Amino acid sequence: MLRSLYDRLAPDHEMRITARDFDSTYALLNAWNKPYLQIGKHGGNTLMGKLRSYSDRLVALIEFAEKEKPDFLFGLASPEGLRVSFGLQIPNIIFNDEPRSTGVVKLSLPFAEHLIVPEPIPVEWFTQYGIAMERIHRFHGIDEVAETVYLVPDPNKITKVGLAPEQYVICRPEQTAAQYHMKTLGEGDTKLPCLLDPLIKEHPNLTYIIVPRNISQRRNLEKHYKGINNIKFFNYLDPIEQFLYHAKFVVCAGGSFVRQSALMNVPSVEYFPLGLYPQERFLIENGFPLQFLRDPEENPNICIEAIEKFSSYHANLEKTRNLENPIDLAMNLFQKGSSA
Repeated sequence: MLRSLYDRLAPDHEMRITARDFDSTYALLNAWNKPYLQIGKHGGNTLMGKLRSYSDRLVALIEFAEKEKPDFLFGLASPEGLRVSFGLQIPNIIFNDEPRSTGVVKLSLPFAEHLIVPEPIPVEWFTQYGIAMERIHRFHGIDEVAETVYLVPDPNKITKVGLAPEQYVICRPEQTAAQYHMKTLGEGDTKLPCLLDPLIKEHPNLTYIIVPRNISQRRNLEKHYKGINNIKFFNYLDPIEQFLYHAKFVVCAGGSFVRQSALMNVPSVEYFPLGLYPQERFLIENGFPLQFLRDPEENPNICIEAIEKFSSYHANLEKTRNLENPIDLAMNLFQKGSSA
């Protein structure tokens, strides 16, 4: 989402991007080919690791701010970034669509001057963490609209890596380092095979693209699917929008991939232990092709059923273009502040 924001701001402003070492962040930024600063890393799936990484990144960001003297902060709900913003009185506009990450929002939302959130999420889910109602700005849509609405489909982006439109499935396992998985899954664990094994058996002629969250997860999945030739592993997908748009089906343990694919009218299944989230409910109620379950063991055949149920659905962006874009809201707030 911040890539869209960068493209809107860069023509008229000097930009600095900071990023921490987490998942495929660095790889995607390298592919984007924009300069960025590597500051800190994710703390992993232990409480001590998270605390140490917070402390280290906070110090590094203070040094960055002292040297670069930024005038404004755009970002996601970063506890370290917002603490620096508050301490140095740097104005900010922040995006958040994940109040389930309670540690993050407790440490960040009180310092947000403007918080942009999807309208489907109850506003009380944010105000309970110490941010005043007047600092919250809601839009009719979800965050993934920002990276979806202006997509120009280009099948050449996927054919050059040996894929054909509507002949592959994208699969994304759990983010085991997230707070909500720490007590139930080890770093390399995943329940993805519970859904994927019957799907492969039912549709053996499709190609299956698995995008693991970490090295341990990849090793375990490679071992599980050893010798199966129609499975390919990718560390990241770039440009992700093209891969999602041209897929036949997407199954994901968590929101971003599957929300974006559903916005593209691509049949999708999400599994997530904390239950159906407001964004997914919004998509389902507005007719986007998405199904949900908490635990793959509840219905291992849900992917097979979803492909059949949504067999008449093909990728298009018609409905998505009727939703609001959070970047438009951010730009309006920024321009009002700049002219004040």
